[in-house]
Formats: sequence, C-alpha cells, structure tokens
Amino acid sequence: MPASPFPDVDRAVSYAHRVLGKDIPACHYVHLACERFLKDLSEAAAGRGPWWFNPEAAQKAMSFAGKMVNIKGPEAGKPLRLMDWQCFVFANLFGFMERGTTTRRYRQGIVYVPRGNGKTSIAAPLALYLTFMDGEGGAEGYAAAVTRDQARILFDTAREMTRRSSDLKARQNVQVGANALYSSSSASKFVPVSSDAKALDGLNVAVAVCDEIGSHKTSEVYDVLRTAMGKRKHPMLLCISTATGNNSGIGKQLWDYGVRVLEGKQTDDRLFCLSIRWTKRTTPGTRLLGSRPILRGDRPSSLTRFGPSSADPEHPSAGSRREGKTSECLDWS
Repeated sequence: MPASPFPDVDRAVSYAHRVLGKDIPACHYVHLACERFLKDLSEAAAGRGPWWFNPEAAQKAMSFAGKMVNIKGPEAGKPLRLMDWQCFVFANLFGFMERGTTTRRYRQGIVYVPRGNGKTSIAAPLALYLTFMDGEGGAEGYAAAVTRDQARILFDTAREMTRRSSDLKARQNVQVGANALYSSSSASKFVPVSSDAKALDGLNVAVAVCDEIGSHKTSEVYDVLRTAMGKRKHPMLLCISTATGNNSGIGKQLWDYGVRVLEGKQTDDRLFCLSIRWTKRTTPGTRLLGSRPILRGDRPSSLTRFGPSSADPEHPSAGSRREGKTSECLDWS
C-alpha cells in the first residue's frame, strides 16, 4: 500500500478508533471526544452538516510541529515527535472548516491532560504556527497565564524552538528577542502576557494559549483574551492545563462546560474539548491516551486513511477529589 499523504491525520483517526475499541485506556470524556470526532468526520465526508474536513490543512500544521526541536528531557535536541493524542488535538483544531470555505470551525480548545503527557510540547508549536504560518498579517500570539513567570514557561519554550529552527527564522524572518518573537515579513508577534501585566486591553488576538487555566482564580485573563478575538478570520483560544483543587476558578467552569458539550447537554460547535481524568482503574504512573512517543517502525492503523484532499474548498466566563495515588492529575468530575 502506498504511503499516505496525511500520516499524522491517519494516526489521529486511528487513535479515536483505538480509544473506542478500548485498545487505549481512556476515561469516559475521552471516549465522548472520540465519538464526536468520528461522527463529525463521517458527516463531513458524506457532505452533510456545516463542516468539511481538510486533511491537508491538519497535516500541514502537524508537519510544522514535527520540525520543531524538543527543548527538555531525554529527547532534547531531537525533532518533536507528536504523540497520538496530540495528533488527535491537531486534527480537530486544524481539520474541520466551514463548508465551502477555508475558515476553521473551532474558535476555542479546552484540553486537560495529566502532567508529563506533553502539554507544553503541543501548545508551543501550535501557537507558533498560528502566529507566523497561518498567512494572516499582523497576527498577535500570546502565551498567557496568571503570573508572568508562568506565562514565560510556554513563551520560553516557543522562543527556544524558534531559535533552533533555521527554517522558521528564514521563511518568516522571525527575530528572537528576550521578551518577544517578531516577524518583519508579516508584522506578527508572539509575546507573554499575564494578569499582572499593566495593559491587557487593546489586544487583537489571532491565537492565545491560556496556560494552566486550572490555577486561574478569576476569569480576568480568559475574558480579556476571548473578547479580543472578534476581528480575526478564525482566531484560536487554547486553554490547556492539569486539573487542580481550585473548584471556584474559571478552569473548573470551563471543565464543566466542556463536559456538558461532550455529553450533548450543551450545544457549542465552535468548542473543542478533550478532558482527561484518572479513573480508579488507572495504574498510578500510567501514560494515558496512548501518549508514548511514536518510535521508528511504528505504523498507524489502517482503519481510515486519507487520500488526496477533497475539492470541497458562547461560552462561560463566570462561573476534587484525587483518584488513585498519584499527584499527576486531580479529578474534577
């Protein structure tokens, strides 16, 4: 069989099938996310509904991520190898588009993962791609958090990835500064912001990653970012976090909202949600979601393969118990 032109998209689809087939241990909410994805994919392929699926666009974003370099850990200095669950997130956020257009479906992503499962390694390339590679002039990208130090964790990772990417710097003339990444070709920038910044107003967000949203005691940063997205073609606000014991913050409210969307109790076709929790059956220390990095020689399942691309060209801002013996993730459910 000839190689697929969209191998990472195939991995995303295979991942969803394997979760539902119980080949990958995953909680109820992950099952719901996979069911939603495959249902929407089937509807799109049949020409029904308001969305079509563009495997070429999804693969392009993932191929870009694969050119970034790991910054920390045993893989430091090596090209980033997306995990299966990360491919699933990318395929959802970048693949679905308004039918008859190239405008992306999703405006917001809510992703909760246990620590050690590649949260920053998916957020940094995603933010860089949408800031500098999405074809929008004057794009504004933000690494956002409650404190400046927290915001800099993501920003510093993205900055280091950019510094080591001669291709990104050359193609987009991205200049690497201490507190900003700036493209002189598109006048786009990526910077860290926080609630202790003196001026959060006046932003024109193309992409923002709200890091560790579970630790935000108020919705201040989230509200500013969400309301600053109106002037863009298809902006993205990615809220990514581990669950925490903060049951009164915006993170818990977003968790609850996302769960209602997955369960069909709330309709929001512009929201993508992947909420992972430990279950009593989960062995402490288990890497969830098939999250082992793909090794050389691994092959995706042939359950679904994508051929050449088709010619088909409200949200809350107001307003735990621990499962098992691990501190990796607290369960808000």
